[in-house]
Amino acid sequence: MVFFTPRVPVVHYPSLSVYPDEVSAVIEESVLSRNDAPSVTLLASADAVASPSLWSYDVRFDLYTQDGERVHIPSGKIVVFPDVQMSLSVALNGTGSRPTGSFTASPFVWADTTPPPSPEEGTWWLNTTTGDLKEWVA
Repeated sequence: MVFFTPRVPVVHYPSLSVYPDEVSAVIEESVLSRNDAPSVTLLASADAVASPSLWSYDVRFDLYTQDGERVHIPSGKIVVFPDVQMSLSVALNGTGSRPTGSFTASPFVWADTTPPPSPEEGTWWLNTTTGDLKEWVA
């Protein structure tokens, strides 16, 4: 299972309030899916009248091998944008027996405490320590 938990409890618009829900998905044969569809849709907004207008999701994994061994993938954060399809991938580095890493929702968002190692123009960086969101431009 993969769990996407919104980092805001409510999003306010001038005449409406929206309460984003946690979304759960499954991974079967390396495909992330929800409701028998090979995709996951998350609530997103970039509307200037929304408060907040952009927000992030915590992503948590509960994964096991076919032999029943737990697979450790560190939790992370992503930002989603309206009408943008993202491929969720995990960059892992081996540190002893415990992998560490950061999520990338490529090519749009890098969520980590440090900037992307080699950002392409148009990549967004969400600083997970400060919450700042920055777009990389040439």
